[in-house]
Amino acid sequence: MVNGYLANDEIAPMIIFANGPAGNPFNSGRDALYNWGYTPTFQTDGIYQRIGWSQSIVQGHIDNRLAVPCYLDISVDIVGNASGGTATYTLIAEQDLGVSPLKLYSAIVESGD
Repeated sequence: MVNGYLANDEIAPMIIFANGPAGNPFNSGRDALYNWGYTPTFQTDGIYQRIGWSQSIVQGHIDNRLAVPCYLDISVDIVGNASGGTATYTLIAEQDLGVSPLKLYSAIVESGD
């Protein structure tokens, strides 16, 4: 379901099975760090949701987040290969973003290509 959004560069959702059937040290570490404590959880745009795993609920959450206008243009220039590289980010505010602090997180997504 989320692959289409990733392919269109619309969102990069994070779905964590912290202690589920495939519990492992990485997921358990994320659970401890963020205190999510629910399997699975879903986080988009810094909005944490305990949504369960109903496709319609997940789809509704994605649609709600995509409906929120974004006034920050983020561009990424990636140079490298399978053994290493660099990523350069450019952020341009298209209007006043307010006084809230911003955080930029980068995720490495395995494409399978």
